[in-house]
Amino acid sequence: MLDLAGTGTLRLEDIVVIADDLICQHSRYMHPRTARLPLEDLVRFVQQKRPVAGLVLLRKALDLARIGVDSPPETRLRLLFGRSGLPAFEPNHAVLDLQGRPLWVDLACPEYRLAVEYDGGHHLTPAQQHADAVRNERTADAGWRQLVLNVFDVRNGEDWVLVRVRQALRAQGWSG
Repeated sequence: MLDLAGTGTLRLEDIVVIADDLICQHSRYMHPRTARLPLEDLVRFVQQKRPVAGLVLLRKALDLARIGVDSPPETRLRLLFGRSGLPAFEPNHAVLDLQGRPLWVDLACPEYRLAVEYDGGHHLTPAQQHADAVRNERTADAGWRQLVLNVFDVRNGEDWVLVRVRQALRAQGWSG
């Protein structure tokens, strides 16, 4: 990672995407994931390095990295929300449904009970669409508003995405 950060061709956001992917771990039912590089090991490595090209960028990226992010679009959305003055969003947040079972949402703003899901291409299969419809019901029944974003939203640009997120937050009581 340090070598990548030192190339001068990757932006901070790119390094955070890589870090999030390496440190991702969670024990969600049916989809557990083990970190390829535990965050503690990565932080220890960076702390022990002498100043070299990319070290400052890598340290900044590690400050922004979060355990539990499952995809690059989720990282990019979380970073966009953070630099846009929105309330904090947590990755891989558990919302308890009416039966007390955890429902894992991609990005959650617990303060305003807003769940943001990024639905990639695999969400187009009939089986996944059914699972998503059940997820949407469970989220709403738990008292959370859910906003689903996809590649078309992202292609429409950051302003488009932020308008949608701000509208959803305002509907949940946010005054920003």
